[in-house]
Amino acid sequence: MRKSLSFVSIVLLSLVQLSRIDGLVSNVADTGACRNVVTGKQRCAMQASDCEPTHINGDLNVQGEKWYSAYVLDQNGFDACTCADTTIGACMSLNGEDALTFSCAPTETGYCSTGQTQEFFGYNPYPLDENYCGCASYGRSDSGIAEQTQTRYGACQDLSSESKHFCAYSPAACEDNHVWVQPELTKQVIGTDCHCANVRIGGCVGGFMNFHCAVTEDDCTWDQYFAPYSLKEKHDHVCSLCESSPTADEIDEIDQMSSFSKKGLSIGEIVGIAIVPVLGLVVAGSTVYYFVHSKQKAQEVPVPMESPTTSADNDDFNENGILG
Repeated sequence: MRKSLSFVSIVLLSLVQLSRIDGLVSNVADTGACRNVVTGKQRCAMQASDCEPTHINGDLNVQGEKWYSAYVLDQNGFDACTCADTTIGACMSLNGEDALTFSCAPTETGYCSTGQTQEFFGYNPYPLDENYCGCASYGRSDSGIAEQTQTRYGACQDLSSESKHFCAYSPAACEDNHVWVQPELTKQVIGTDCHCANVRIGGCVGGFMNFHCAVTEDDCTWDQYFAPYSLKEKHDHVCSLCESSPTADEIDEIDQMSSFSKKGLSIGEIVGIAIVPVLGLVVAGSTVYYFVHSKQKAQEVPVPMESPTTSADNDDFNENGILG
């Protein structure tokens, strides 16, 4: 019985530990990483498409990389990545014979021009000069992390109302009636520039962790990805690309959306529900243990010896001890 009680104690302890996760979830996403399939060398990345292919024409690519989401990095004990640690690509074009022009961009879609001036998306071959592109900022950096100018992002504008908009990572964040606004037009259209601090991102809902912020659906291991608007509307969660402290002038559509009762249960709620039957099991187990233990004690009580004969018992015997 002691083993059963110990097992219940372990279950209760595990549930308490799980309940703490809900309060520790950050509203800022860690980024994932690409790890070389041969050397294991790691570089922080925004999405799986940033990794070099593991095979080319069926042959192993020694420069190939495997994608690891932030969650998988943590589970494997690898170094964590944040927006500040992560390089991004750029939209590049040739101006003349040798001149290369570029603009930092996390994805090709929504950033690179497809008009008369054809731009191609890629990674700058000179990452430590003034053309370095980072998730948070870009410019010269002796340490490998850009520290000069904040990287610009686009936005999602609701066609039904000029006041409804939010900065976004890519056009994939624009749902329903929202349309994409390119980075160079955000100041004109929504009244502000978009940088990592005010960029809204989505999140992964479900699975063991219940919820965590995510840059793209590549960050969701077995749970479901929700873009920023749906994440707030359906689950009342808000996530940003990097740490932010918005002022009253920076309140966006996501902030204005009213909170409501979330669909689904938080880890705290799940623990609350789960702990009731566990406590019931403890009470039932304790009751059974009490009765079994009491019964065993009763069985162990020695049978009293027959008491010596009294004078009443000897009435049938004469003084010589002869029956008669």
